[in-house]
Amino acid sequence: MQFVALTATARARVGKATAKKLRAAQRIPAIVYGGALGPVAVAVSRRELRMLLRAQAGRNVLIDLTIAGLGDGPRKVLLKATQADPIDGGLIHADFQEIRLDQKIRVGLPVQVFGEAAGVKSKGGLLTQHLRELLVECLPTAIPDAVRVDVTPLDLGDALHVRDLAVPE
Repeated sequence: MQFVALTATARARVGKATAKKLRAAQRIPAIVYGGALGPVAVAVSRRELRMLLRAQAGRNVLIDLTIAGLGDGPRKVLLKATQADPIDGGLIHADFQEIRLDQKIRVGLPVQVFGEAAGVKSKGGLLTQHLRELLVECLPTAIPDAVRVDVTPLDLGDALHVRDLAVPE
């Protein structure tokens, strides 16, 4: 699995006024959780983060985060959450989770349905999908893009449960 590089700067000040100044300078306030030092407040380039989200579709991307102002090397992180402005949709905050490549983590994966159910095709049924995301536990380097579900054999009244899904190791 390939890592995407991202740079950040450590920030000593936190709070609403500091966040407004960062956003005005085209930087996004963020925080890195889970490291040996505890939570670290950082700021990332709005442009770099937006490009990363567009290029990688924003789902479970492994990131090499280099934090200027801290003497250590790049940290392996996942983008756990982003906050967007409710009016213009622009990014206003990001949360990163530091990970270790030898420890399992829990991530949400989209459930992708494919095929045409037999009950829909020949009997006029309606396919309803109740679960759109599935929480899985795996090593960071083995994160699949999605859980694909074939609904072709489903007839009227049939259902698929999580226990019926075949997921890779």
